[in-house]
Amino acid sequence: MAVMVVAYQTAFVALQTMTPLFLQREHGYSLALIGVVLAAMLTAGALAGPFIGRMSDVAGRRVVAVAVLALASAAALVAAFAGGGLLMVAGLVVAGSLIVGVRAVMLATAVEVAQGRETTSLGLAFSIMDGVGAGGAVTAGAIGANDLRLAIAFAAAMSIVALVVAAALPSKAPQREAVAA
Repeated sequence: MAVMVVAYQTAFVALQTMTPLFLQREHGYSLALIGVVLAAMLTAGALAGPFIGRMSDVAGRRVVAVAVLALASAAALVAAFAGGGLLMVAGLVVAGSLIVGVRAVMLATAVEVAQGRETTSLGLAFSIMDGVGAGGAVTAGAIGANDLRLAIAFAAAMSIVALVVAAALPSKAPQREAVAA
């Protein structure tokens, strides 16, 4: 579970911190336009979060985490290697919004794995996310020092690691009685 949370947060931090540099240095975007792209990533993720969470309540955490992280990884890779333009921006917005939107599912998965130690599990998850996951910025910066496409690809790779670990976790069937319409 800890590896999943670290990989997820590393992907999140890498994408959030490297996107402005990628857009400015590699593609010459203005600071205002970069702000619009970041706002779109975060706003779409915030709006998607409740729907992604609901899907995980119905279909199960594991299947939703794997599907959303797979889509986020693919979108980040498209953004990294699209060469610019609308496809690149769309890839960044989709990747960023999905990574933001799946956060509650990742935390709920951590709580379910804890089985009875919810508060401890959440405290540990947040410590891992804020502490260890912050290394994602440093690592992505080092990887992207000469080519920021590689920093965005690193975020995709960390999403893939998180989805592989999520796929390996025991599946807990959704509790239909807890899912009220």
